[in-house]
Amino acid sequence: MLVQRLSERHGFDRCAVAPVEQLPAAIRLEEWLAHGMYGSMRWMARNTARRSDPRRVVPDAASVVVVAMNYHTSVASTHAPDEGCISRYAWGGDYHDLFKEKL
Repeated sequence: MLVQRLSERHGFDRCAVAPVEQLPAAIRLEEWLAHGMYGSMRWMARNTARRSDPRRVVPDAASVVVVAMNYHTSVASTHAPDEGCISRYAWGGDYHDLFKEKL
């Protein structure tokens, strides 16, 4: 499929095409938000309807293209067991910028 070949060419590890529908995880997102699990990330509570159903963003869409990319960094963690550590996704550059460029 052309879209999958294009995604590989742009560095994505996975690509799939799925029908547009409300996301099954929408209920878990609503529960997670209701329990205040987002901490200081207040933006997580905005636009929940748009996050839960792609039809709220593009009403006439029939399919969505889903891509994935491993953004693992080879930097080694050197923290002691009794110290906090920074999550791996934050070790490198902002993956949002990388995805936007590739998309």
